[in-house]
Amino acid sequence: MESVNWEKAKSNYEARWVSKSGKNRSVLFTPEGKFIEQVNAIPVCALPPAVIVYVKEHYKGFKIDEAGIITDAKDALMFEAVVNSKNLVFDDKGNFVKRN
Repeated sequence: MESVNWEKAKSNYEARWVSKSGKNRSVLFTPEGKFIEQVNAIPVCALPPAVIVYVKEHYKGFKIDEAGIITDAKDALMFEAVVNSKNLVFDDKGNFVKRN
C-alpha cells in the first residue's frame, strides 16, 4: 500500500503519494470533500513545446524542476510546470493560464 501525505493547500486539502510505478501523484479536495483536480507527474520533455518557450522567455536562467498533467472535475486537461518554486499552469495547448 502506498503512503499518502495530506496537507492543507490554501483552504483545500491535498493528498500526495508516489504510485507503485514511482510517479508522483496528488489529488485536491474542497473542505467538504468535493474533488477539484488530480495531478500526475510527467517527464519535463512531455510538456507541450509552448510551455518550454514560455519558461525560457519569462524565467531566464531557471529550469523546469517538475512537470505534471492536471485533470479537473470536468475532465479538462492542463499542464503544470514547477519553476523556481512556482507552479505555472498552462492549457492543453501550452498557453500560460496562471501562476499558483
